[in-house]
Amino acid sequence: MAKILKLPNLVLTLVVSVTLIIAATYSTFWTYESLTKFTLERRAAIAYLAATTLKEKFDAAVGVGISFSTRIQFRKLIEEGKWQEAMQIVESGVKDFSYLDRTFIFDPEGILKASSAPVTAEIQALIGTSFAYRDYYQGVSKNWQPYLAEVVKPAAPLGYNLVPIAIPIKSSADGRVLGFLLLTMKLDTVSAWSKNIDVGQGGFVYIVDQKGHLAAHPNFSKEKEIVDFSQVPAVQKVLKGESGVETLSNPIEKTERVTAYEPVPEYGWGVIVVQPTDQAFSYRNNLLIRMALVWVLVSASLSVFTFIILRNLKINRLRSERERTFLESIADGIVAVDKNLIVTLWNKAASQITEYTAPEALGKNFKDVVKLIKASDKKEDISFIESAINKGESQKMSSGTLLITKTGRELTVADSCAPIFSPSGKVSGAIIVFRDISKEDELQKAKEEFLSLITHQLRTPLTGIKGYSSMLLDGLDGKLNAEQKEDVEKIFQATEANLEMVTAMLNVYRMELGALAIEPVPSDLVKISNAVVEELSPKIKEKSLKLKKDYQKDLPKVSADPKIASAILMNLISNSIKYTNAGDKVSITIAKKDQDIQIEVNDTGIGIPKAQQDKVFTKLFRADNVMQRGEGTGLGLYIVKSAVEAYGGKIWFESEENRGTTFYFTIPLSGMKKKEGLKGLT
Repeated sequence: MAKILKLPNLVLTLVVSVTLIIAATYSTFWTYESLTKFTLERRAAIAYLAATTLKEKFDAAVGVGISFSTRIQFRKLIEEGKWQEAMQIVESGVKDFSYLDRTFIFDPEGILKASSAPVTAEIQALIGTSFAYRDYYQGVSKNWQPYLAEVVKPAAPLGYNLVPIAIPIKSSADGRVLGFLLLTMKLDTVSAWSKNIDVGQGGFVYIVDQKGHLAAHPNFSKEKEIVDFSQVPAVQKVLKGESGVETLSNPIEKTERVTAYEPVPEYGWGVIVVQPTDQAFSYRNNLLIRMALVWVLVSASLSVFTFIILRNLKINRLRSERERTFLESIADGIVAVDKNLIVTLWNKAASQITEYTAPEALGKNFKDVVKLIKASDKKEDISFIESAINKGESQKMSSGTLLITKTGRELTVADSCAPIFSPSGKVSGAIIVFRDISKEDELQKAKEEFLSLITHQLRTPLTGIKGYSSMLLDGLDGKLNAEQKEDVEKIFQATEANLEMVTAMLNVYRMELGALAIEPVPSDLVKISNAVVEELSPKIKEKSLKLKKDYQKDLPKVSADPKIASAILMNLISNSIKYTNAGDKVSITIAKKDQDIQIEVNDTGIGIPKAQQDKVFTKLFRADNVMQRGEGTGLGLYIVKSAVEAYGGKIWFESEENRGTTFYFTIPLSGMKKKEGLKGLT
């Protein structure tokens, strides 16, 4: 009889064990795949970052060469055959770029005409020599465009190898090729660019030129012979323009590694990121071993536990103990109270957070052991508990709630309260769940500080470039030729467009991060509007627009954030100016409407196509007729709508294509809602 009773227990235990084995196998496989994918994707991302960084460095070097080769005096000296005098112009400027080594000037046939190197007998012997066989000549002469050449060993030994950059020199009059300027960089410069990239333990980055020659590698000298890596599988792939990440064997170094490869766009070079396989996957392998041990222990323990439960008459007591253990293991504080707020349950996390032990809390009034206050005014706030008991519905703890511990520490907490129902369906108490979110609060502050940092780092240089280019245009007016003036104007316009985009993106990020501050003060909306109009007056005059201002008399001051109100008006009015044809009309109306101040910005411009009007306030939307003009960022109206809704106002519009548009927004007479944050709109 006993054996028969044991059979079901054994069968059920086996079922549980098999289920756990299946779950363990699936979980382990999924973890293996996920961590493998993560490891490979991370290396691929590092390779992409390195390739992008290298391209930016090469672009900068090419830009230096172009700036010299296009100087009027330089080209004039070349046309007159005064090669060494032209070289002196280059030498005086190259000193400012520490990563450049020596410079040379060649004629269109590849014959060396001038050198920045000291004029030794060895160098002098090379003047007049043809270097048409060199890769840099063949590359630049192919279509007479800037060309980054393969790594070369100098004709006059220097003790180190170089990376040449060939820049064509063309006549400013007819575009005729006069020769080319050759800038060179030491390989140490390229190596230095890759040393700061963290690949992980045992990993490193190496760089190859378009022929597969090493330009940077921590294990090979860059001062002796040029090392050929063209037979390495990853190098062969990257030279074909392929990018990817694989586990590959290096036939030269005879090691197996996780290898990510990425071509350097436009230059034909390649970046390879490598890390020994065992080190790249060490975290994955160690975690899988730990998981296997855990699953073995869990499977064995649960199988035995299941068997014991099925045959043990004390199943209810064991279940109760298990539930208690589970409750104690939860990281959130859990407290149960009856209708009179007397504490009936208190878990371990509640003790850790409040510093009150279970014996100190059980049987006491909740308010005597858990002190919850508002951060804003330090007043007690347990309304969410009372509401849950009275309404029989779950309630959320309000944001900005602080918990005062037994020792007087203030912790930022959050979570909720749910009612407890008796068997008859009546509310008999509540379960309060709370957790310490102080670290999360610190993280939010860190995000806000980061936003403040990038605001400075992104906007400051752009603002400087815009200011200096404006000064150039004003200060050198009449001294610049048409081509130079056009170039400076392009710099100014491009910087202004980039600054507008950066500002818009920062505003979007600030609002989506929840870091937009709203600081209402008594404000005169008419003065704010006039200030915006005054700032935009040059653009109004430029297009000969007729501006009408219709302000209701005796408008009351309203509690508003001047920066936000100004930013909204700036966006709407500047849009009207931008999309209204010269000589047409723009009008601004401010009036009291019911319980709001209503502002209207009307124009007789191009309007918004009816089929696209439902997308006007979406992020990055630009109407078809606006796209044709190539203006705007697609973020302005999204920012405006988000800001208006953030302070409790409303915004809408009416538009007819080719007839004009009117935008309306309101500010409640009761004022904007104050909101803590990092900054207002920029």
